Amino acid sequence: MEKSKKKSYFIRRLKLFFKRNYATLIALPVILALAYYALKVEPDTLKITQYTFYHEKVTPELDGTVIVLIADLHANLRRNALWHKVTGSLELLPDNIIILQAGDLINGNGRGLKIDAALEKLKMLKNPDRIYSIPGNHEYRYRYGGIEAIRQAFGQYNLTLLQDKSLILTTSQGGKFNLVGLDFMRNPHRRMDEKRTEKLFRDDMLNIVLTHTPEDFPYLPTQAHLTLSGHTHGGQIHIPLLGSVINPPGYPRKYSYGKVVENNKTLLVTSGLGSAYTQARFCMPPEIVFITLKMPNKK
Repeated sequence: MEKSKKKSYFIRRLKLFFKRNYATLIALPVILALAYYALKVEPDTLKITQYTFYHEKVTPELDGTVIVLIADLHANLRRNALWHKVTGSLELLPDNIIILQAGDLINGNGRGLKIDAALEKLKMLKNPDRIYSIPGNHEYRYRYGGIEAIRQAFGQYNLTLLQDKSLILTTSQGGKFNLVGLDFMRNPHRRMDEKRTEKLFRDDMLNIVLTHTPEDFPYLPTQAHLTLSGHTHGGQIHIPLLGSVINPPGYPRKYSYGKVVENNKTLLVTSGLGSAYTQARFCMPPEIVFITLKMPNKK
């Protein structure tokens, strides 16, 4: 009789526990599944985003030119599988593609690959002679010599690093555009200084700006026809209907990801390839961006 009472008491307590905590018990497997996806699946899932950029400065020789934008690799051994997907996707493109790398190639805190190993990865991409890079905030934080060590390594690997410089690039069809590569700036007064960029832009051709952070965009002149940026990781963790969770302070959330058109200037922000703060990504997978330049009458 005593055993029966103990058993009955245990069952009642168990029922009471499930009644009070049924929502948690039902949600827990879902939460664990979402956490596994965010930590183990999506960070290695490559998204290819395509934009077509129409502009009157695109000449017939430049029409149809494809530019590839990559950013924020934060190179480490954990993302080898993702990097092989990147290199494989570029193999499908023509040999003369132009690749623009928008900074944070390494982890400045030293937890990822050193700059030499990261540049070895960059050299794996198709057409390495046509890769043009700028530094990000992590290059300036590089704990094995700072930006000077980064600059020297790029020179040793015969890779181009632009710091507030411009280059006129010529395509295989004879088209030309002016590539403006901006240095990373922490000082907001320097960012707003018009003299910083006044000699970098051309009035006679298309100007494409490569900058690590979209913070530069509002202060660029009207000749900055197309600006390409990273840094934000697209917010990295995106909650449907609520938006991105991780957004750098100092500028509107609309600059965190995608296409923005303001004052006859266009900004494209990529979610990048790597991760910061946490390795997790949710509804904002790693991506590379293909931009096709088009004449306006080809719409």
